[in-house]
Amino acid sequence: MSVKVFWGEDGRPYAEAESPAEALELIKLGSNGFSKHSSKPDAQPVVLPISMKEDIPQRVKRVFSESSERSVAILKVLVKHPQGITGESLAENSKQEVAAFGGILGAVTKAARKCGLKPEYFFYSQQKIEGSRRYRTYWPGKLLLEHISMVEKGGEKLVGA
Repeated sequence: MSVKVFWGEDGRPYAEAESPAEALELIKLGSNGFSKHSSKPDAQPVVLPISMKEDIPQRVKRVFSESSERSVAILKVLVKHPQGITGESLAENSKQEVAAFGGILGAVTKAARKCGLKPEYFFYSQQKIEGSRRYRTYWPGKLLLEHISMVEKGGEKLVGA
């Protein structure tokens, strides 16, 4: 197929084909697989990854299994404070450094998204400023509170229940 691509004055690309048949093939490449004249799709149906087919408890368990021990340690402390806890207190109770929270909790965020869940379902935080003092408060998310007692990592319960 011989196609030439040009950039228009508006900055958008456009293509020119040498024959109507080639133009039709080019249009098919850019379509989503559905025809205006037919309800039958031309393209194959989208197959969701296994993690998207699993029910919520299985996905939650998978998030924990893919999270590091340091992440689990923070979440174990966090679940005990549904009213919220400051970063300094969380660091002290979990024996982690506050400066490392971004990377540690980033692993939970990545695992949650990989399993089709929002990170806010496990934890969320908000930065607060009082005068010259700046700090972050963390809260456990809904799924963390609901499923923490049933989620296991390496055969050991995350929170004694």
